[in-house]
Amino acid sequence: MNQQAPLDKRSVEIADQIVPDYRGGQRSYSCTGTMAKRWGAANDAARLALVEPFRQRLANRRQHEMIAVEHDHLPFKVGIGRERDPETGELRAVAEVFINAQKVNSYIDALVSDAAILMSMLLQYGCPAEDIARSMKRTPSGEASSVLGVAARLICETGE
Repeated sequence: MNQQAPLDKRSVEIADQIVPDYRGGQRSYSCTGTMAKRWGAANDAARLALVEPFRQRLANRRQHEMIAVEHDHLPFKVGIGRERDPETGELRAVAEVFINAQKVNSYIDALVSDAAILMSMLLQYGCPAEDIARSMKRTPSGEASSVLGVAARLICETGE
């Protein structure tokens, strides 16, 4: 018995909804006809939509706010970037994060900078800031264990 993967099953369901006449009822046309091509295209598009996450591309110019923070007696600069809605002019959710240590190009600066890039990508792929903040390691008192956790909390406080 051949079981379809959940992805295959879901893409077939979507294609059936888009082109219901292809698989439903009796067919009086060939499997290579226009209807089959439409269903095949719908199935392919559904598979791509289900598998390929969509990354929000940012405009070249956007608002950026720098916040000086201290964590574990070390100074850092956290940059939070967001775009404006072109129609309303209102600020959108935070879409990028930059973190720099005081000592530029140090080992810790490289680590926090790379981690902030990954956090930015999570935001651009649609991961909620609250989920990122909840996932960060905490001290026994509930404070963020790293400057990345501090940045995630700042994102949530500045409002998505």
